[in-house]
Amino acid sequence: MLARERKLFWFIYALGLAAAIFLSLKTVFALVTTNPDALLSMTLWQGLKSGGWHWMTHFIFTPDNWLLSIIPFNFLCFALLGARPGLVIFSGWLVFALAAFTCGAIAQALGARRAARILPIILLCLGLYAQTLGYASSPTSHDVTNLYGLAALLCALRGLARKKYAYAPAVMLVCLLGTLSDPWMLPAYDIPLVLTGVALLWRFHRRVPPHVIRELLLGVALALVLVRTHLLALLGFLPNVSTKLASPALAERNAGVLLRDLGGLLNLLPWEHSDQLLPACLSLAVWAAVALAASAVARRMLPQYWLLPPLILMAGLSAAASTVCVVLINVPMHGYSGRFLLNVLYLFVTVLGVVLDLGWRRFSAWQRVGFCAVVFLFFSAGLVSTAPAWSRPGLMVRDGQVQRRIEFLTKNGLNYGYGPYWGSLANAVTALSQGKIILRPVLFNPQNGRMTRQVRVQSAFDWLRPQDIPRGQKTFFIWIADDGEECLDVRLCLAGVTAQFGPPARVLHDGAANILVWDHTLLGFSGLHPAATP
Repeated sequence: MLARERKLFWFIYALGLAAAIFLSLKTVFALVTTNPDALLSMTLWQGLKSGGWHWMTHFIFTPDNWLLSIIPFNFLCFALLGARPGLVIFSGWLVFALAAFTCGAIAQALGARRAARILPIILLCLGLYAQTLGYASSPTSHDVTNLYGLAALLCALRGLARKKYAYAPAVMLVCLLGTLSDPWMLPAYDIPLVLTGVALLWRFHRRVPPHVIRELLLGVALALVLVRTHLLALLGFLPNVSTKLASPALAERNAGVLLRDLGGLLNLLPWEHSDQLLPACLSLAVWAAVALAASAVARRMLPQYWLLPPLILMAGLSAAASTVCVVLINVPMHGYSGRFLLNVLYLFVTVLGVVLDLGWRRFSAWQRVGFCAVVFLFFSAGLVSTAPAWSRPGLMVRDGQVQRRIEFLTKNGLNYGYGPYWGSLANAVTALSQGKIILRPVLFNPQNGRMTRQVRVQSAFDWLRPQDIPRGQKTFFIWIADDGEECLDVRLCLAGVTAQFGPPARVLHDGAANILVWDHTLLGFSGLHPAATP
């Protein structure tokens, strides 16, 4: 009978896990759009195919460049299957799924087998807030960094558990690739790992041979040195990070956004999908009560489960460093700031799952009921909030109006032009049309509305040079639309480019967008000169 019950359990578990995987795939393909940021890997692939590896040094990356994290995987997929947007979206889901299973592997490394099985199912069904404003499954966002950070933590815990320093090279490699690709890994995982290692040397050296901890610390330290030198200048074209402290007023504003984001990521209200502060604070208050009850039992468990203190310390330091950076860095946080706090979500849920599993018999019956109720609310809130996304048929790529824009330009015989990065969806149009329509992102002078010769990030220096223009090109266009960044005054931009390049031969309209068409090149015309050599 016991064997039959075990088979039944695993059958039900397999069905639940398969359902979570399927629903997460449906959610990701329904919510993630083919915007210019998401299709960065396709943009780089097209540049690499046309200009070779050296072209990559002419591309202006942002500090979070993803160059050594997810881009190589995308390139491999493109080489084998062709550059398709569906592969890019799938890579974002794969990172999301691997992060969920890595949390389960961390629980398994501490002996929490039940939590190791349950955590992936819960995390695969994260709510709408985590998916849309936390970018939990974006192909190019800090969710990729969380996968690398969680993998580094898993390697470090296994090295400590087995008392072998052979895991140090793996920790070094993961930290190196993750931090070079996204500096946010520094406060979210690297520094907490270092501080946790120092604490282990000071307090827990009797449990682990000191040389094991020193080797792990040396691995992280060496990775940080290589990051600081941009891999000994081999990646010198990547930008450095410069930060300034926020003003008291901005810090206060960011703190309010922080509460909203944390409450949204840990949402317990299935009927509440908004970013309102009150529901967020209510969810945080319930989680705080759960954490306090769990911590009281966790303190009594520490002598028995000696790997639990490093995990708790690492999670606490990561959460503290991330929240401090969100509040104190001189960047106004708003709609997308939840992506900087995904590490808090992953580590908090993992630690809580491990403590509840290992200490289950130590909790009272009422506490167990309360914990199960909170976990059920979190899980159901995720399902309820993402349920509308499941109605989309199949696993269709959501193009975010890029395809319609391509059809509009094709219908009007336009295949080379310029426009705002977001307002024209420039790089996405070029990527999805496979270069048949070339739309280059440009900047506009806010004082006079003219196009500037300054090259925008996520662009290449070659794109404002004559060699970028196809041979025999007769018509050139500028897509003008207010996207919240460029051309805030559309009339000023229209007047500015008309004064700069002369009256257009045609003026087209696509909704609120204005498309001005000339029958002469715009480079070198009235102050717009080809870009200087980088």
